[in-house]
Amino acid sequence: MTAIAQSSARETSDFYNACSTNDIPQVKSYLSRMTLHEINRIEPNGSTALHAASYHNNAAVVYLLIQHGASVSIRSNSTNLTPYEETTSTYIKHLLTSTGNKAWIEWTFVDPLTRETKEIFDTALENTFHDMGLSFILNYLLNHYARGHAAKASSTSAKQIERYFEEAQVQTNLAPVITAYTAPSIFFFKIVSKHCIEVIPELLRIPFEPQNTLAASIFYLVAACNYDPMLRPKYAYIGHVYRGLRMSLDYFRTYKKNELIVNRPFVSTSKEYNVCDIFNGYGASSTFRRSYASQTSLEISVRCTYKIRRPETRAIDITKMSVFEHEQEVLLMPISVFRLVSIDVDANENVADIVLEDCDLPSKYDPIASMVRCDFAEFPNTLLVVPFMQV
Repeated sequence: MTAIAQSSARETSDFYNACSTNDIPQVKSYLSRMTLHEINRIEPNGSTALHAASYHNNAAVVYLLIQHGASVSIRSNSTNLTPYEETTSTYIKHLLTSTGNKAWIEWTFVDPLTRETKEIFDTALENTFHDMGLSFILNYLLNHYARGHAAKASSTSAKQIERYFEEAQVQTNLAPVITAYTAPSIFFFKIVSKHCIEVIPELLRIPFEPQNTLAASIFYLVAACNYDPMLRPKYAYIGHVYRGLRMSLDYFRTYKKNELIVNRPFVSTSKEYNVCDIFNGYGASSTFRRSYASQTSLEISVRCTYKIRRPETRAIDITKMSVFEHEQEVLLMPISVFRLVSIDVDANENVADIVLEDCDLPSKYDPIASMVRCDFAEFPNTLLVVPFMQV
């Protein structure tokens, strides 16, 4: 155990304590008025604030400290360790060795999304849907997305995907497209997710002008799913939904209470709690990747509970449109915003329960807003499992 984990009789500063406990608003407030010398101050326990944040795997704080010039090379007077040596997180090690930029871009927004930007984006989606109309959008998606980008992404499923879009065009109805999204054999949901993650950050840059047919396709698809009157209010959903994930334990530990989670792709959830365990590997931990040395699991089963209380979240109950009606699926729209309320881990069962509540984004005028993180499933592969490593 390092000195950071030990209780010290000598009192550490409020800034150090905020970095240790992942108190983002306090950390931002302090950083706005601190000198570089104060940021790199060695505390009575022999360590800097960056040591504390690294030790506790507080990725957001590590990022903020690096961006404000915190030194990554200072060694603790107590342990002779650098912040890099203090952390057990591979992702934080990436932050510490790449000045925070490359690694952070992979799992959060380069420019944090604000309430004002989202409001303008939502207005652009609504105006586009009403100006273009569903018939035009479905025709565009058939010709440019189904027959173009989706076909290139999966040649084996191209014809099946195209048939769903042809049916949607004939009926002037989004339901067949949503059905295609739920059909596991054609992997359309993976194609859409990949494209959303790829283009939505660019779409969020003002002015909202799609630069190519892929960006336009995703923009039209999101607009239709958000504002088609045949979907809403009839299928609008308010209540609790659940989601199961199998995650890298290292990546899981970087998420902290009170952070905001924003998804770029559509997110599938269920009204049935037990559906979580179908997707998170619970009960099958013997198949999880393990440390070479200790044989401890490198993965964890995660159950997410989403509390949807606001119509603005625009969740859609797609049970009747899904290939698997028994899964009681509810689809969250891209750029849905949730606050991470609690994280409870059962180490014996190797399972974590996460509770999230929908909320608004912070204003661009709020200098001490919570950190905005990308959704759990966006880094960097579907199962969120790091390559096998010797530990």
